[in-house]
Amino acid sequence: MLARQAVGVLAVLLVAACAAADRQWQSGTWISVGTTTTPWVGDPSAGNRPMTPGPIAGGSSMTEVATYVIETTALRLELQGIEPIAGGKNAFDLEVKIGAPVTLALEGKRTVFVKRSNGKEQRLLLTKKTAKKPS
Repeated sequence: MLARQAVGVLAVLLVAACAAADRQWQSGTWISVGTTTTPWVGDPSAGNRPMTPGPIAGGSSMTEVATYVIETTALRLELQGIEPIAGGKNAFDLEVKIGAPVTLALEGKRTVFVKRSNGKEQRLLLTKKTAKKPS
């Protein structure tokens, strides 16, 4: 029984590692960082509620999330954090330096992964993708 569970866990980890290795990584530059409010991300202080596909029901409270802009040679990407800012700071914001290079991978229509300085990946929501005009 324990051996079966270990094999299952190993298979999940292997699939996750392969997915990360298959990403098409590219280079970009941090252009801006800021915050916005959204009804689409739940307030972590509100307890354990199931994730919903729409605005949080039963209230008009808006949650503050981080926003980012990254430019590549061909695209301008406007991104949003998928976790609320807690205590006034998002830990990822501390690593963002405007004008600094960033490694990113677009995945699907709405997801961008960014490599953090510690080697881990940060998932962000793609809110707008604009093709840059050739210079």
